[in-house]
Amino acid sequence: MGMHMWNIFIEVLKLLVLPIMFLISTFLILVLNCRALRNRESVARLKMQKAKHFQDLKCRTNALKMECSSLSAQVQSRQVCQYYHYFLSDNVGC
Repeated sequence: MGMHMWNIFIEVLKLLVLPIMFLISTFLILVLNCRALRNRESVARLKMQKAKHFQDLKCRTNALKMECSSLSAQVQSRQVCQYYHYFLSDNVGC
């Protein structure tokens, strides 16, 4: 009788092995897919941050270009004023 119970137990285990293996493999596939999805989300987030940083750098570059143009105009204006002041002061002394 003990041997018969043992054989039944072995047969039940044989019947459970495939479903258990299926559950384990399904779980592992789910874990791997979740990791892949998380990696894709991470890459997408990094791309968004990079694009935002690039836009910020573009804005800063444009602001610096405008400031340089303004400063250049101020320098040219002062040079012209100094030139006229020098020119007029030379003629006034004659």
